[in-house]
Amino acid sequence: MILLPTDDCALYGQPPVADEHGFIEAPTEAAWEGRGSLQLAGGITGTDASDAGGHGPWGPASDALGTVYLPPESEAVDGMVLVSRDTSYTLSATHLVRDPIGAGSDAIVANVTEFDGWPL
Repeated sequence: MILLPTDDCALYGQPPVADEHGFIEAPTEAAWEGRGSLQLAGGITGTDASDAGGHGPWGPASDALGTVYLPPESEAVDGMVLVSRDTSYTLSATHLVRDPIGAGSDAIVANVTEFDGWPL
């Protein structure tokens, strides 16, 4: 159960890698679809870096950053791609947070970074 405002979410497997011929066949079916809560934040992103971008977690970048809260049945893991609000995001630092009182509010929490690529 997610108690924050919720969004439609779809999770896709990790971004595909090219085969020996250089072809990439991205998954076309979501591994999970349901409701989650995408909370975007200003964080360390800078709109002035849209041309050059940055490298690493502390470099300037023009990509949206945030956190997503998903139900445990989503089985989200690092490297998956989240599609929500007509935008793709990669997941990192994915972990399960257990409800401390056992009231059924467990959630998978992950950092998200805007990803300009498949499946959109």
